[in-house]
Amino acid sequence: TTLTSGNWSSSSTWAGGVVPGPNDIVTVNHAIILDVNLTIGTGEYTFNSNVTDDGSGRQLTAMTSGGVLIIANNSTTTFGGEAFLDNSVLTVTNGSTLITGTLTIDNGTSITINGTLEVNGNVTDNNNGKGGGFDVAGYVQINGNYNATGSGVFQTTGTITTTGSSTVGDSKNNCTTGPCSSGSISCENNTSSISPSNQSLCADQSVAPLIFSSNSAISSYQW
Repeated sequence: TTLTSGNWSSSSTWAGGVVPGPNDIVTVNHAIILDVNLTIGTGEYTFNSNVTDDGSGRQLTAMTSGGVLIIANNSTTTFGGEAFLDNSVLTVTNGSTLITGTLTIDNGTSITINGTLEVNGNVTDNNNGKGGGFDVAGYVQINGNYNATGSGVFQTTGTITTTGSSTVGDSKNNCTTGPCSSGSISCENNTSSISPSNQSLCADQSVAPLIFSSNSAISSYQW
């Protein structure tokens, strides 16, 4: 747990005078300057205050089953460099913001965005493991391309926009030739009660949430 504001790498920032490791339970309650690349193993990291890149393009790596990163308490966390999420859990709570560079998602990673996720680069979604998913009730801004090459579920009652192109199932959608893949990005629920029955991820456009006429289930896109 943080004791005071300061650099992440400084022992004086942390209670007990020990900089946390990748497998620790970490709570940030003070404004922190991220002056190292951050690796999360089996640890659980909760940021209740701002964590800000020192300008050197710091990277986020979470690559172990059980690794958790929670951005909470209306805070903003910024990684100027790349982010790699593999078999881990990311949650951004309502009112909070996570900003990263290029984002790669692999192997059963679970992402829940109730606040804001801003990616300054491309998103590569290889999330083809069991238990993974990308749930958006907030806002996702991709300042680059969105590419999904694995299998998985994207669910939204919020908004996702991209300034680049979008590719799902290795088939690119240019917003004029049809869905992003041969099966489109279709709702996994009962389509008889949903209007429209599918959506497409397109450049410079938002994915509109589906409208449910007979239930209150969330909008879900599956590829």
